[in-house]
Amino acid sequence: MEKRPDFLEVGRQAIAASLITFEDAQQRHRESGDWYRFLSNKLIDNVEDGKSAPFTILTFNYDRSLDFYLYTAFRHALRIDGAELGVKLSNLKIIHLHGSLCRLPWQVGEGPARDYGDTNGDALITSANNIKIIHEQNEGTEVFKQAHAALNRAARIVFLGFGFHATNVRRLLAGGWLDLKQRGMIYASSHGMIHAERQAVERTFSEKIILPEAHSDCLGILRNVPGFLS
Repeated sequence: MEKRPDFLEVGRQAIAASLITFEDAQQRHRESGDWYRFLSNKLIDNVEDGKSAPFTILTFNYDRSLDFYLYTAFRHALRIDGAELGVKLSNLKIIHLHGSLCRLPWQVGEGPARDYGDTNGDALITSANNIKIIHEQNEGTEVFKQAHAALNRAARIVFLGFGFHATNVRRLLAGGWLDLKQRGMIYASSHGMIHAERQAVERTFSEKIILPEAHSDCLGILRNVPGFLS
């Protein structure tokens, strides 16, 4: 679509149409090997133990499955709703760097809200208008400034399911956070990557990133990051 701007609108609509069909509120997400569940359990345990710290998720995905899953998991586990739940979730921030299929009703922000799984009326058009194609964004936009600020503040950084697309990597690194003196090692899932691809990523990140060959999927990485959410 970058080279055919005349297809941009229909392209967005095609993307939105394909993703909306997967929004099923009753779907049990990855019953085995479920990193969504592992992450939500860790976050909920910290809230219940009174040691919740700011936690930011940066995603290039348009879909809202993780947003919905975490909200639902918190609501069921803590048995609270409304403003009280909002307080518990106040330290959790999810930033969709290329937009999303609309914000969910409980999420604060600009733009229209749409219930998870709602396909009525103008849902498709509204969702399509809320997403950005990669060439429509750049590291100077407000959303990337928010991402850079979060990365600069982060005590620990983990990449999950990230494809290390050159443009996306360049835009993230533009924030200068990799060069901080106190920057600890970064962890990343690398499932499906060959050795040469891992080496290329390591060079790009100045050897400050760990991409293990064993237990390299998202769940395996989360379980093996030292002190993750502890």
